Amino acid sequence: MVTTYIMAVLRGDVVPDFPYIRYVCLFVCVTMVTTYIMAVLRGDVVPDFPYIRYVCLCYHGDHLHHGGPARGRRAGLPLHQVRLFVCVTMVTTYIMAVLRGDVVPDFPYISDTGDKIPESCVFGQMLNISAFLSLGTMYVRYKQVEAMNQTDSRCVRLLNKSGLGVGLLTSVGLTLVANFQEGNVKAVHFIGAALVFGMGVVYSGLHTAISYRLYPAYATLRQSRARAAITAVGAIAMVIAFGTATVANYQWATHEHAHDRLHWQPDDPGYAPHVASTVSEWIMALAFLFYFFTFIPDFQLTEMDAVVRLKWEELSERSPLIT
Repeated sequence: MVTTYIMAVLRGDVVPDFPYIRYVCLFVCVTMVTTYIMAVLRGDVVPDFPYIRYVCLCYHGDHLHHGGPARGRRAGLPLHQVRLFVCVTMVTTYIMAVLRGDVVPDFPYISDTGDKIPESCVFGQMLNISAFLSLGTMYVRYKQVEAMNQTDSRCVRLLNKSGLGVGLLTSVGLTLVANFQEGNVKAVHFIGAALVFGMGVVYSGLHTAISYRLYPAYATLRQSRARAAITAVGAIAMVIAFGTATVANYQWATHEHAHDRLHWQPDDPGYAPHVASTVSEWIMALAFLFYFFTFIPDFQLTEMDAVVRLKWEELSERSPLIT
């Protein structure tokens, strides 16, 4: 079947795409994603694949000395959920948009894959969840660095507080991108994108500086250099993405087109800078995910507990209804 299918497609005797194949591909992807989520949430499998561990510099506990054995994987839970939801969001909306013909399959903008209904609903919902979880992860990192700053360094304290503020802006930008699609409210969408990518680079730079400040007690030199390299890649990709997007949009506007911007064709003016911009945007997104991955070793060696204190006597005195 495979051989005759390939021969028939190459000869042009049949069309290469069948509706049933679309459904099969979609169901296979949904099945893999769903079973992965269920297995991770139930604790049946570890959320990190071995190759991802190596790429993300996830060392064993004896490479970092945080004062005790590696406990408290609870602190790392938000990080696993952030990358899970972000990756699932991008993959799911891309598959949906391509199968429905809403975008071209060759490197569309990430936001373009969530511009049309129904993929915009999935895109918005899952990015909102990702924004909430990313803010939680950044807060865990903030408290972790606060505990690591045992010498009470004023520089580390300032960088850490600045990082939390920038992280908040990044999460807000992510919600703007999720809820204001480019095709509906372009200005707000672009503001959100600028916050996500611009503040994301700033956040990476701040925590890279913190890593160097915490070396050698709470960070390795290799880890700090990896974060610096990822930050540099993200910053360069951001400059290229915004610069080439400006050139592509200018060249697009100089001609009339029979299709919209979601369906760029190779013969369209500005196609080359457009592809350079979209590829750079995907590189930026992956760079930020990889940067978060470098927090995994630190989170695995950190435990956070919530302390609840009930002031029942004080509450009883204030309210006569409580006896």
